[in-house]
Amino acid sequence: MFAVTFYSYKGGVGRTLAAANVAAYLAEQGLEVLLADFDLEAPGLTHLTELAPPGGGGHAGVVEYLADAWARKTSPDLEPYLYRPAVGGFEGRLAVMPAGNVASGSFGEALRRLREADFWRVAFDPKRESAGLDLFLDLKRGWEALGFDYAIVDSRTGFTDVGGVCTRLLPDALVVLFGLGEQGLDGVRKVVEQARGGTIWGDEIPVLLAASMLPAEEDELRARREAALPPALRPAAPDDENFFRLFLRPRLLLQEEVRHYRREEESPLALAYRRLFGRLRGLNRGDLPFRLQEALADPLIPRSDELAGLVEELMAGADGGGPKPAWWAGTLNDAAIALRRAPARDADARRRQVDLAVAGSRTLVTAAVKGTPGWAAGKNNLANALMELPAADAAERRRNLEEAVAAYRVALEAYRQDRYPVDWAMTQNNLANALVELPAADAAERRRNLKEAVAAYRADLEVYRKDRYPVEWAMTQNNLASALTGLPAADGEERRRRLEEALAAYQAALEVYRQDRDPVAWATTQNNLGNVLADLPTVDGEERRRHLEDAVAAYQAALEVRRKDRYPHDYAATCSNLALALRDLGDQKGAAEYAHEAWALRELLPDHGQGLAELRAALAGAKGARKAPRPRRDMADPTR
Repeated sequence: MFAVTFYSYKGGVGRTLAAANVAAYLAEQGLEVLLADFDLEAPGLTHLTELAPPGGGGHAGVVEYLADAWARKTSPDLEPYLYRPAVGGFEGRLAVMPAGNVASGSFGEALRRLREADFWRVAFDPKRESAGLDLFLDLKRGWEALGFDYAIVDSRTGFTDVGGVCTRLLPDALVVLFGLGEQGLDGVRKVVEQARGGTIWGDEIPVLLAASMLPAEEDELRARREAALPPALRPAAPDDENFFRLFLRPRLLLQEEVRHYRREEESPLALAYRRLFGRLRGLNRGDLPFRLQEALADPLIPRSDELAGLVEELMAGADGGGPKPAWWAGTLNDAAIALRRAPARDADARRRQVDLAVAGSRTLVTAAVKGTPGWAAGKNNLANALMELPAADAAERRRNLEEAVAAYRVALEAYRQDRYPVDWAMTQNNLANALVELPAADAAERRRNLKEAVAAYRADLEVYRKDRYPVEWAMTQNNLASALTGLPAADGEERRRRLEEALAAYQAALEVYRQDRDPVAWATTQNNLGNVLADLPTVDGEERRRHLEDAVAAYQAALEVRRKDRYPHDYAATCSNLALALRDLGDQKGAAEYAHEAWALRELLPDHGQGLAELRAALAGAKGARKAPRPRRDMADPTR
């Protein structure tokens, strides 16, 4: 847990409102947050409408807790001193520990008991072993035991015992608010210098300074007042990350808004709040969701080491047993996926990254409740990672794919089509892709795998309809066609039917894939379309010629995108395919031209140009040449 104290030497600078906005924001981000009111002389949190106790009455809080703990000489259960506001948007993640139940009189009674016990003098008297230190440390430990990720403390003003507890005992970070007028600046300076000296234990406390209640229209005067600040309060640089300017919103003087950052997203105050939110979260190394967010903020900066560290930290968090934070599973899942997709320095680094992603997904599955959607998502993503895991040899690759197939199948037991249609379709698609890639022991096993894959792709199309999911529909049409072309047929008629279905599927995909919008997918599908047209059995020579001419047109269209300088592998494959089609049409010159282009890049082809060598020999007039094999058909990337 990370505790942040909001302190001001004098009142009227928006301290309570700033603390409330920070707490509300963190809760909306999915974190468990406690907001504690230690302004015991002038409590205010419960008077904010969105933070009021359920039912509108009072509620016991800090004062009652301190009085009870001091009287009992032990720390009581914290739950009776907390409540969760009834206002929506926080999903039960925000709890409030008020100053006390001012409305019922228990607040005054508890204050009287503390005064009679001479609490503040006795609690920190070294001759009495400073028992108050343990009391407040137990309080902080109690907050952490309740699962809070953040504790936001609204401190009392001035030089007080309560203020000392809030600024030097409880916090992991301190936010000090002050106005730029002359009153109170010397007091603010002393508190800041004292806090920068560390906690009473000597630990360093990051101190953030917030010049508050600033009029937006007085830039010149504000700049002069900032320049006149004591050195301890001045920004270290124009862009000092620990200095904030909270501008006055006149309306907030009449109507305080706990979520102002959301109601007026572009106001100067809301922008300053958002910057403050980010800085506080950045100071907290335990805020793993934010660290993941920061690691993914710029896709152009490789962050694989940082992502690997996050996955390891999140996995370590599962070892202790007990309930996990609400954000734990989602953050580990996202971090493992990001690690899989992050660029790697070399092949060894790539294997380590994916291997760690596999381990992270296994941890998720182990921690999840079997049969739930979260468990199914973990299984699906584990299978995705296994499919991407580099293997040392064919046997290891087969084992990885077999485990992936099994994981997809059990995920489908939880993802029922009637309840989770999109997740079901995505997992069906992934299962089919794994079956297509799975090495088979013999032709019969290969046929079974491809038949199951074809059935899964067809089932996908029941959910992925063109009008609702055009991209997924086109992707599935492309993958279905690829599986159909690879599926062994019992006879020529069955082969023809399958290739005709594949042809229709590729043509359907091109209704969505456009060259200007989806150039790579469009070119891949054009290449695949050309392959089917070139292979499709025909009834006579005229039909064969039409198919070959259409295949040539498709290959040439693909080469508009698959240029040698950008996609050399794909360029070589399509040139090879085009050379074969032109040869079959009788265009020897055209065939030789494209065969030459492909031959120059032969090391990029699946057969390293063996078929091209035979084609070139045949074109040169050599005898005994046979038809060269076509490069493997492409498959669109699955949606994962």
